[in-house]
Amino acid sequence: MKHSLRSQLKHPVHPRTQELTSLHWVAQKQKDHLVEIQEALANMHKKLTETSETKREQARKCQAVRSGIVLINFSLGDFVLVGQVRSRSNKLAIHWKGPRRVVKILNDYTFEVQNMVKPFGIQVVHNSRIRLYAEAGRDVTEDLVQHIIHGEGSHLVERFIECQFGRELRAWDIKVKWFGLDEIKASWEPACIMLEGQPGPVETFVEEHQIDTLVQTMVQALNVRGAEQVA
Repeated sequence: MKHSLRSQLKHPVHPRTQELTSLHWVAQKQKDHLVEIQEALANMHKKLTETSETKREQARKCQAVRSGIVLINFSLGDFVLVGQVRSRSNKLAIHWKGPRRVVKILNDYTFEVQNMVKPFGIQVVHNSRIRLYAEAGRDVTEDLVQHIIHGEGSHLVERFIECQFGRELRAWDIKVKWFGLDEIKASWEPACIMLEGQPGPVETFVEEHQIDTLVQTMVQALNVRGAEQVA
């Protein structure tokens, strides 16, 4: 039996059963559908993130194997030498200073070490920038090329320095200063990846560069939170 136009406005017809429903039923179905879509997108994003991280970890391990790199497991209280980058005869070199003591383990890659003399300063250093004191002489200088840091993505972000638009890939990049590494080892990383994994530091970078037109352009392109503060 055909339903009147007025009744269809109040009680929409089910598209398959042709039975009368209610506006509340329609609204609820729409909400349920949106929830299903959001859950599907969240699961897809989670899988993509896990796959990306797995590939990055595999790449780091393969690179370490090819290069013969072995990260040393330092312990609290270990006496170590700390490598500092210096320029020598138009070449970059590492100058080993110490001994110093490991006072805190931040993760497998970064440590806090303390000077053994006043003022007993503490600094954060990367695994590749320290070595056990018993393994090498004091104040030994070696070519930096022998200590290239591998495992991109394994470091902790200290701060962002500047941004640029990469014309080759047509994507935004941010220059990253890593915890425990000298500023000369700062690297350009995809801004979208940094925004996803380090939203807080990115927003801080945006706030600190409010008059930088290049940063403003990146903010608008990536829809960074806090854009209204920059505009």
